[in-house]
Amino acid sequence: MTRLIIKNGYLKGGSANSTSHLNNLVKYVATRDGVTFIHENPTDHASKKQEQLIKNILCEFPITKDSHEYEDYMQSPTVENASEFISISLEQHLIKTAGREKYLDYIANRPRVEIVDTHGLFTSSDDKIILSQVAEEISQHTGNVWTPIISLRREDAETTDFENTKVWKSLISSKALEIANSLKIHPDNFKWYAAFHNESHHPHVHLI
Repeated sequence: MTRLIIKNGYLKGGSANSTSHLNNLVKYVATRDGVTFIHENPTDHASKKQEQLIKNILCEFPITKDSHEYEDYMQSPTVENASEFISISLEQHLIKTAGREKYLDYIANRPRVEIVDTHGLFTSSDDKIILSQVAEEISQHTGNVWTPIISLRREDAETTDFENTKVWKSLISSKALEIANSLKIHPDNFKWYAAFHNESHHPHVHLI
C-alpha cells in the first residue's frame, strides 16, 4: 500500500522568527555541509558529525522521527541514510529558522529540484513565475503561510507515476479547493506555489 507522509507546518501571520539558537542548522542547510558524501562511501556507517547533527535535530524537532527517512536511518544508519534524514528534516523547518524569502529560494533552487523555467517553483497557471516577486509577496503577507511537505518512497512514486512536476501540478491543481477548505481559507483568497524535489529515495513536494 502506498504511504504518504504529510508535514503541515505554517508561519503565523505577523510573527517574527527566533533564529539565535538554530543558526548552525540554518548554516547547514545553506551550505549542504555534511549532506553530500563526496569524500565518503554512501554505505559506510554515518559519520560522527552526522550523528551529532541528528541528535541536535531530534532535540529541536522531535516530530522528525515520523518520517520515511528516519525509519530508513534507524534500520540502516549509513552515511547516505543519515544525509537523507538530515536534509529533509532541515527542509521541513527551514521556514521557522531562516524566514519566508530564504525558504522560498531554497525550495525553488536546491539540488535535485525539477526545474520548470529558471527555477523549480510552479503553480496552477502556466504564466512565468518571477521568483523575486513571489518572495516579496510571501514576505509581505500578513496572514498565515502554510508550508506542507508531501513525501513518499521511490518505489511508491514509480508505481503511481508521481515522479515529475507535471503530475504533481495536475494533482494539486485538481485538489486546490479541497486544500483551501481544509485550511479554512476562502477559495477567493487561496494562492499556492510548489516545488518537486526528485530525491533518490524519497521524492517530495513542498507547498506554500
